[in-house]
Amino acid sequence: MECKVIDEPSKKKIDMYCNDGLGRFVRGEYGWATREAFMLAYVRDGSTISSRLEPFLAQGRTKLPDIYLTCSLPESIGEPDMHLARSNHDRKFRYLGQSNDGPGTITIWHLWIAVRA
Repeated sequence: MECKVIDEPSKKKIDMYCNDGLGRFVRGEYGWATREAFMLAYVRDGSTISSRLEPFLAQGRTKLPDIYLTCSLPESIGEPDMHLARSNHDRKFRYLGQSNDGPGTITIWHLWIAVRA
C-alpha cells in the first residue's frame, strides 16, 4: 500500500501520485512479488479519479514510452462518488536468477478520500 496527498495548490499534484507511487509498483520497487497493490490518496483539492488520474494516464499512453505501462485505465468500482477504481499496468523488470519470465501485470486499486486541508 502506498499513500499520497493530492493538493494542487500545495504542489502535491497527480504527477507526484503517479511518479512516486504508481510508478514504484510498475518498476518493481514496491509490490514486486504481488499481482495487486493498493494506493490511497488523501484529496484536499476536490480532485477525483475521473477528473485527474484517468486523463493523466490516458495522456501518458500517447507518449513513447508510456512510463506507467498502462494496460487499462482506471475503472470505477461501485458508485461513481465512491472514488474507488482499479487500473492494470504491465511490468518489464525481471527477477534476478530466474528465466526471462517477468512478473506480469499488476492491478492497482485506487481509493481517493476527500479530506480537509
